[in-house]
Amino acid sequence: MAQQPAPRKRSVGGILAIIGGVLIVVSSFVEWGKVKVNVGAGSSVTLKGDAIVLVAGIVLILLGVGLMAITSRGGKLLVAILTILGSLVALLVTGVFVGSDDTLISSAASSFHDRTPSVSADRFESALKRLVKSGDADVSRSAGVYLALGGSVLGLVGGIAGLRRGKREELAPPPPPPGEAGWPAQPQPTSGAVPPPPPSSGPAPPPPASGPAPPPPAGGPPSPPPPPQAPPGEPST
Repeated sequence: MAQQPAPRKRSVGGILAIIGGVLIVVSSFVEWGKVKVNVGAGSSVTLKGDAIVLVAGIVLILLGVGLMAITSRGGKLLVAILTILGSLVALLVTGVFVGSDDTLISSAASSFHDRTPSVSADRFESALKRLVKSGDADVSRSAGVYLALGGSVLGLVGGIAGLRRGKREELAPPPPPPGEAGWPAQPQPTSGAVPPPPPSSGPAPPPPASGPAPPPPAGGPPSPPPPPQAPPGEPST
């Protein structure tokens, strides 16, 4: 009976990359953090992901789809490498936002400059750093930056999984020929030598040659035996 083709396995790496891209896209609409000034009239800036974050999430989703859709080994390796590189860049950016206040302060300074163009962003940044250092300004992080961080990690793991699978993937065996039964052929046992056939028996010995019949005794054919004699006292026949 012909072997049925094996069902195609789903790409775990592609699924992880798609989930990571979705998280990054969602993070672009969610608050990343806030810088609040507590002196004077007080003011605050709420920070969100910009268009670059949105584009990065969409690209990661497309790369995840590519990991699932592309069947060629070379194409899968290329997409996996691009997924790893893109996820590393996103992970680096979000890691800086999580680990350092300077990035949030710099983004807040740009927002204050947009409100007051007469003051440069560098002056706002220097003033905010002094206020944060003195405790007159607070820097906080929100869910958006953690969503982006988690999406970057998932994208990186998905790219690595796709790369490993692309390296291990082998070409599928060719389909069986039409009408071919018993595909694939069962391997023949090769262990041990085949015993030789039993030795053939030699030809049967010839029957003993019968010699000529012994000649009859000389004097003609033998005489018949005499008739039995009657016992005395009985008439002869």
